[in-house]
Amino acid sequence: MNRLLAVALPALPEVQAGDDLAALTAAAWRELQTAEPELTPAPGDVLVVTQKVVSKAEGAVVDLRTVTPRPEAITFAERWDRDPRQVEVVLREAAEVVRMERGCSSRGPTTGSSAPTAASTPPTSPPTR
Repeated sequence: MNRLLAVALPALPEVQAGDDLAALTAAAWRELQTAEPELTPAPGDVLVVTQKVVSKAEGAVVDLRTVTPRPEAITFAERWDRDPRQVEVVLREAAEVVRMERGCSSRGPTTGSSAPTAASTPPTSPPTR
């Protein structure tokens, strides 16, 4: 019987630049399997992590207070109700802009539909990209 089971790992500590995300994740999974042995990793299992936590561990963060958006970023941001500084960061990182509609899509170090976000980032930390 095929089935899909999605299980959240126990909360990781706040991830900082340079943290060993693999070790943190493995420790969380060990904690989970101690509580629920049936969730021990098995062949074919898939572990999914968000790009946000990967970026934080890699130190790929941008303090938007230091970003001055160019005119194109401001125009786009006004049209699509985005923060112009976020758009500027995406434009700086992109090797190529594929399209600009309802969001910012690019090809390069940032991926399709990428945009910096401050979601769930503590107020004392700079937003991540």
